[in-house]
Amino acid sequence: MKQLLTVPNFTYEQGDPFGGDQRCERPIRVEYYNGSICLDQGENGCISILPEHFEPLFKLIRKHKPEAEQRLNR
Repeated sequence: MKQLLTVPNFTYEQGDPFGGDQRCERPIRVEYYNGSICLDQGENGCISILPEHFEPLFKLIRKHKPEAEQRLNR
């Protein structure tokens, strides 16, 4: 019988809802697979991303954030 393997992972907490943090979101579970990484936030599903796409993705997120916030604050 094959041994069950545990996927290497950690949980990234985004604030403490019980500590009065108004800006908290659900924790993100980060799981490592064969060359890709899965970001899982429970019922929202899992996003698999290759590590070489982290920087380009987050660079675009940071680039568009001011405009997005401006639109949301109208």
